[in-house]
Amino acid sequence: MKDRLERWLFAPGDPRRLAAVRIILCLVVAARVARPLFADLAGQPEPLFRPLSFMRLLDAMPGRGLTVAIQVATIGFLLAAAVGVRTRVTFPLAWVGATFLFGMETSLGKVVHHDVLPLLAMIPLLPAPTGEAWSVDARGRATAPLDTRVGWPVRTAGLLVAGVYLIAGVSKLTFTGPDWVLGDNLRYILYAASDAHGGNALALLVADRPWLASLVAGGALAFELTLWLALA
Repeated sequence: MKDRLERWLFAPGDPRRLAAVRIILCLVVAARVARPLFADLAGQPEPLFRPLSFMRLLDAMPGRGLTVAIQVATIGFLLAAAVGVRTRVTFPLAWVGATFLFGMETSLGKVVHHDVLPLLAMIPLLPAPTGEAWSVDARGRATAPLDTRVGWPVRTAGLLVAGVYLIAGVSKLTFTGPDWVLGDNLRYILYAASDAHGGNALALLVADRPWLASLVAGGALAFELTLWLALA
């Protein structure tokens, strides 16, 4: 089993596939980084600052000027990496900047999960030659053949994402069990989310119907537990 996994993980890959993952991740993260949220978070009163992980190195939220500068620079690095300009430098710098900004969002007392996945998926690409195809760096060069250097980052990113979903599903079964699907947990989440956004018709449509909420919860759990099958 171990040998089969290693052969699959380190099999030669297509540079164009790695380039596609680079472009998609950079554009997705750039859209998240471009939100005005971070400027609003900057300079918040110290009592509201509840840091996690590396953000504990700070005593308070960074100031607005510094935050905006990091935001603008990070967007620039992400777009440069997306088009393939010096990806060996711009891609890691973009990841560092995005991680810091998302750390600000998580320093409000609640872990924000939806930005974790793209950051995790980017990690295997940090040391990889992501600019071998579909990039300014590779302009005028013939597309490289299949190469082991560009195969493992894509598959490792897939393993990380699928692993996160699998852990989430297993943890629901371990700590809550069938009640996560059959109980009212998802309904409460949807009601709270709707209230936080001034009303959400779709969330209320599901939350107002216990049978539909259970169906959606069951589908979400099944998705988390089986996503790893897509790797096959």
